[in-house]
Amino acid sequence: MIATDGRPELDPELRARIEVVCEEGRAYWDRFDAEVRQREWHPFVAADYAAVLDVLVPLREPRRRFLEWGSATGVITIMADLLGFDACGIELDSSLVVEARRRRQRRIRRQTDAGEEGADGVRVPLL
Repeated sequence: MIATDGRPELDPELRARIEVVCEEGRAYWDRFDAEVRQREWHPFVAADYAAVLDVLVPLREPRRRFLEWGSATGVITIMADLLGFDACGIELDSSLVVEARRRRQRRIRRQTDAGEEGADGVRVPLL
């Protein structure tokens, strides 16, 4: 189903949870760009999270798998997990893996604090 703004329709609570993850990703990108990329070349470039979400939503179905090569800070892998995919991200840059794992842990803590149950976000493997 398509919403009036032309974007795939999602439960408002799920969309809000995804937006929190995306905002954290954008904030990390802004810091990284200012602290690293403005001084020296680095291959990391943040994705267009809204465009990725628009592509992933229509692909949702039970037991569908998602593998992200070059997952950086894990935003898209976590987004896919929230959407119900069996999601896994692979990243070579160890500093980005550390950040992805921190982001994942924050999500687990938020879920636990909110009393949420289920696998979404809890078992996202980030390699």
